[in-house]
Amino acid sequence: MKQIKKLRNFILFGISILFLGGCSNTASSCIVEDLTVNYRENPIGIDDNPVFSWKLKDTTQGQKQTAYQIVVADSQKALDKKEYIWNSGKVESGVSVAIPYTGDELDSERRYYWQVAVWDKDSKKAKSQQESYFETGIIDEDWAGAEWICIQ
Repeated sequence: MKQIKKLRNFILFGISILFLGGCSNTASSCIVEDLTVNYRENPIGIDDNPVFSWKLKDTTQGQKQTAYQIVVADSQKALDKKEYIWNSGKVESGVSVAIPYTGDELDSERRYYWQVAVWDKDSKKAKSQQESYFETGIIDEDWAGAEWICIQ
């Protein structure tokens, strides 16, 4: 009889885990992937303000993004230390394509690293894991004093 009670409790515990499994989990089951800047992965030499895009992957039916937060830093180390040059803050939106950079002017010929966090329909947060960066090209004012090379 004691073993039957233990077995019953074990089965009930297993069933409760099965049905309530994700309820206490604060992380989303979403995977944030395919990060792009100006529709390219890790572009080099962009000469206009960056626009960020990403995709969500999740097998949960009806899953969706409800908010996002983009952060940009001038090195991977600064990104890891949360020393951002731009932080969008949490933006309530389901949009994940062509989000414009609205921070201070970027330096010419510089690599920047970025990351995005999204919140799903259950307000659970997922962060991008892949190393993502973009490099700026020569920005207009840096062409001052340049001369055309020509053969005479």
